[in-house]
Amino acid sequence: MRMLARRVSEAFLDAIWPPACPVCQRPLETAQRLCASCTTQLAPLQARCERCSYPIPCHSCANLPTPLTALIAATEYVRARELVFACKYGSNRSVGRFLADMLAETARQNPYAQSADVIAAVPLHRVRERERAFNQSDLLAAAVAAALGKPLASTALVRTRATPRQATIQSRAERMANVRGAFHVKDPRAICGKTVLLVDDVITTGATVCALAETVLEAGALAVSAAAVAHPFPSGPMETYDPQIWTV
Repeated sequence: MRMLARRVSEAFLDAIWPPACPVCQRPLETAQRLCASCTTQLAPLQARCERCSYPIPCHSCANLPTPLTALIAATEYVRARELVFACKYGSNRSVGRFLADMLAETARQNPYAQSADVIAAVPLHRVRERERAFNQSDLLAAAVAAALGKPLASTALVRTRATPRQATIQSRAERMANVRGAFHVKDPRAICGKTVLLVDDVITTGATVCALAETVLEAGALAVSAAAVAHPFPSGPMETYDPQIWTV
């Protein structure tokens, strides 16, 4: 009875305020999460290096940060920014599922993701998780694990310090200092002797996943890669890309 009442209520609200695309605010058709235009814009990246996600021909793999074997990104940050914000800060689970499906499909086609033994979300500190009511990276990691048929180490990694948000810090060196020592492997058995794929919503300078990767490797993991919905690749032709992106 309650379920029926809820559906009637949702139908009534949709009639008064038709659901809108969270990116462009265009009206949505039934069961759509994004309008057709925004769905096309967020199509997976094409002709990208499987290891670093940069355009082919790639000149960046040698500059990947030492702790990471690979960085896998589904799309460019400028394309996904509004969606990431809607999921991360607006608790929009429908958008979260869309992003999770997109990242899961990218991971399913990537050999570095396929070679992982276990999948783990980048953890939030309990204070931050209470503020948001959920960890968006958990949703993403669960979708990736299901797509790859790999186990999910959902509670193996914890964040021990409530660090300032990385988005408020400009330089990579400061970001690295902000998250240094912020993670702990609660269950080493889940990752010891295994290849681990860390999952987050966005990877920018790589400071957070690198700090976590170092902790995971120290706990006995064989190798660590990272996957994210989006990464802010530099704009412009490949010749203008800064080969020092990971060290600035």
